[in-house]
Amino acid sequence: MRQFCREPTSRRSSLPAAPRSVAPVGTDTSIVEVLDGLIISGGSDVGPEQYGAQPHRLTRAQPARDVHDIALTKAALDAEVPLFAICRGAQILNVAMGGSLIQHIPDVNPEADYQPASGVFGNVEFTTAPGSISRACWDHRPAHPVITIRPWTGSRTA
Repeated sequence: MRQFCREPTSRRSSLPAAPRSVAPVGTDTSIVEVLDGLIISGGSDVGPEQYGAQPHRLTRAQPARDVHDIALTKAALDAEVPLFAICRGAQILNVAMGGSLIQHIPDVNPEADYQPASGVFGNVEFTTAPGSISRACWDHRPAHPVITIRPWTGSRTA
């Protein structure tokens, strides 16, 4: 977890923890019972096998991480533990709830500028609620540049 979210969680008497999958044992979802909240962060593509699709030629997934993150997300939802899903985390949340993804947005929207070059991401703005933990994570600034996620024709939004 990056420093920008460690400090706000620590100020609230919470300790950041990074649950890991331990092969061949797997993910112990009971960890969510002792968490104040769960952050599912960004990263690689979510594997299309998780939502019943064939892989796009540009898809790069980490199947073990997908299984781990989906299991923790479902457990957090079941236990009503607050969940903050960032970028890939929002995709994991959608898939965990039965949704699907469009693996390569420019295939359905050629004007999409979400990734102008490899390793470079386009910017849009989002806002956070005053007094929220999200606002605290971003130094109390109300608007921030991020990648947007919105459903496209052909994907299931859960």
